Amino acid sequence: MRERKPPAAPPSPSGMLDRLGRWCDRAVLAILPERGLRRMMFRAGQQRAALQAARMQHTDGGEKDESRARSWLGSRLSPDSGLEQDQVELRKNSRELYLNDTIGGAVDSRMNLVVSRGFTPQARIKARPGLCSQAEADRYNDEFEEVYRRLGPGISKSGKQTLWQLLRLIERHVGFDGEAFVLLADRGGADKPIPLTLDVIDPERVETPPQMGGKANVRMGVETDAGGRIVAYHVRDAHPGDSLDVKQTYTRYLAERVLHVYEPWFAGQSRAFPWLTRAIKRAKDAKDFDEATIIAAQIQACYAVFVTAPLGALRAAEGAATDLVNGQRVEDIRPGSIKYLEDGQTAMPGGPSSPGNTFEPFQQWNYRRIAAGINWPFEMVAKNWSGLSFAAGRLALTDCKLSVRADQQLLDQIVLQIVWARLVYEAVLAGATSLTSKRYRLDPWWFSQVEWSAPPWPFALTPGEEVDAELALVNNNIKPKASMVAEYTGGDFIEVANLRAAERALERELEIEPATAEVPEATLKPQTLESVGAK
Repeated sequence: MRERKPPAAPPSPSGMLDRLGRWCDRAVLAILPERGLRRMMFRAGQQRAALQAARMQHTDGGEKDESRARSWLGSRLSPDSGLEQDQVELRKNSRELYLNDTIGGAVDSRMNLVVSRGFTPQARIKARPGLCSQAEADRYNDEFEEVYRRLGPGISKSGKQTLWQLLRLIERHVGFDGEAFVLLADRGGADKPIPLTLDVIDPERVETPPQMGGKANVRMGVETDAGGRIVAYHVRDAHPGDSLDVKQTYTRYLAERVLHVYEPWFAGQSRAFPWLTRAIKRAKDAKDFDEATIIAAQIQACYAVFVTAPLGALRAAEGAATDLVNGQRVEDIRPGSIKYLEDGQTAMPGGPSSPGNTFEPFQQWNYRRIAAGINWPFEMVAKNWSGLSFAAGRLALTDCKLSVRADQQLLDQIVLQIVWARLVYEAVLAGATSLTSKRYRLDPWWFSQVEWSAPPWPFALTPGEEVDAELALVNNNIKPKASMVAEYTGGDFIEVANLRAAERALERELEIEPATAEVPEATLKPQTLESVGAK
């Protein structure tokens, strides 16, 4: 006797809708391929979100309390998969806070300290047997620095922004977006010694084209090869939020032309988390609490009177009503007005309670948490140095200085060094220097050596003591004088030494009093580090 199988369970409504949606996707794909691909990408994103919810991590190592373990909602998705779902929203919220909240001042504060008045390049080509002599190296250094001085004012795509302005824009994007993109392009001009042009690209334009959706080697606009090496970036030709330029076309730029400025938080991360990520929700709560407190204070400043009557409350209000709100008659009360009541009516003043005196302590605690989340001193976030001890102030500035130096190193290695190498390459090809292309090709790296002097650190708790301590290190041969000059002035030691020698010679010639210390005649001649080392 054949065993009867139970009837198959009817498909669930969600399963039926999913199959219907896939059928519609294929139909749209056959007629309008681009829209069909977008529909399929959106549905794939929904499925990934459902998978993430199903794979939420509800337990932690060693956690025994189930009720507490459920509060740990860490995702098991890869960094790129998580960013694909959250980056747009994180970036939108971060930009909103930058534009409309005081936390945006922390982004500008960081940008001012990192970029300040800009970086100064010092070409560092050295003599090398069989390649160039010391005299040739000095000449090349001067020529490349002159090319930079002529190019700097018009290096932007518009031709009206300097490298200093572009660096400030880059650092701003790194602040509220977590990343910045710079395109190396060529656009010649009669006033430019070389055609090198820099174009800062809005990170929102870097995205995966719809026709490439679902490819594992293209994540959020970043294309890699089979070995994981980045080979190209896909940039939308117009901003996705532009109301006039609405075209949806993309350009594929080779990786060597794009500078991606960001610091990954996790291995295998293709794009960046915004700097404010860990503090976005708390900063929004602090902003909302500010607004709620202001509204409460405004309400408290108002004076309201409620009139009660034993009979005919509607009739009593008809004549005095000035407005109708949600079907209720409302009468305006202006400060100083007097209302006369009829017999049987009672006046009841209404006064909302005061917000209390816990606002400032709570918000200070809140902003200290925000400062800890973005790794920026509370005093720099709140612009409040009151009640700070000398030791605490020194610790805060030291912490801030470490962060600034790290960001300056990021700009130096990812932007400035590569821009200089490109400048040298184009200067050689354009004949803007006496260095021939034949000699340059023997060792391009040797001729691209440069040192970008970072802007000086502007804070000093005890300037005299700090300078004396630095001089003691120099005089005891623990620290080179060149690093001290760079840290305190942002200048180059060789240029400073030559300038000081010329100043002393001029003072003696003009007999300026008080006379400077006597210096042997030989030391008044301009010197280089190589000539000093030779002695």
